Amino acid sequence: MKNEEEMLREIYDTLHVSAKTRQEVLQMHQTNETKHFAGKRVLIAALAVVLTLALAVGAMAAAGVFRMNIREADPVESFAGPTGSDLNGNPVAYHWEGAKLVFNFDGPDACNRIRFKPAYMPYTPTPYFSFLKDDGSYSRLSCEGSGGGGRSNQPCLIEVRYAPMFTDGGNLLLLYADDVKDIVEEEWNEHRITKFQSHKDLSNGNSVDCSYLIMFQPEQGYIITVSSMEDNPGELEQIAKGLEIIQTDEIVSVTDYHEHNEFLDCGVG
Repeated sequence: MKNEEEMLREIYDTLHVSAKTRQEVLQMHQTNETKHFAGKRVLIAALAVVLTLALAVGAMAAAGVFRMNIREADPVESFAGPTGSDLNGNPVAYHWEGAKLVFNFDGPDACNRIRFKPAYMPYTPTPYFSFLKDDGSYSRLSCEGSGGGGRSNQPCLIEVRYAPMFTDGGNLLLLYADDVKDIVEEEWNEHRITKFQSHKDLSNGNSVDCSYLIMFQPEQGYIITVSSMEDNPGELEQIAKGLEIIQTDEIVSVTDYHEHNEFLDCGVG
């Protein structure tokens, strides 16, 4: 029955079925493995569940719901970066190589911009690198230098992006990482949550370890990255769960982002 279970897992991964549903159906399948006479019927039933989920995913797409896909980057992949100019004013195209994770999105062509207010923030925001509005909300919040270790320290960085920025051939990247560990996917407060930690060896013999929590809202299309250059995933989760989300009338349209690539790596500056 091993091949059948692998087939179920592959179908689940393709459809991005929730972890809870996946486990329930696999447990149903595994429980009945000892009942040889029922094995085929159990597989058929499980596949029927997956087919139902597939139809639901199609209906969600038709109803204007965004989807996020995550994969490991191919070591030889190259992603177009920003276009600059040389000393003579001639355009120069930059490319990023060595990405670790690639986040792709599909769905509607537009969504509303948001702002956020943190209810829990154990670090001090840095005004120069934070975008604070008159009502006390942020579109970006940086706590650079407030966690000890000088200006090179970043205990909490909150950034917002939107799925339509990447639906026309674009990618959101985890770029500067050699390894990623402890990837956990959850669902809470109507968000798809992805948590992980990364490690990067530097050329000077030092290394950087970062913590990430990505909040993706499938119906509204925003992507909030709560990250840190520290080993503090518990603090990041408390911060994320306390964020008040404020939807604005500003629109983010795919027409402004053709084959657009960005990286979400935590950092300073």
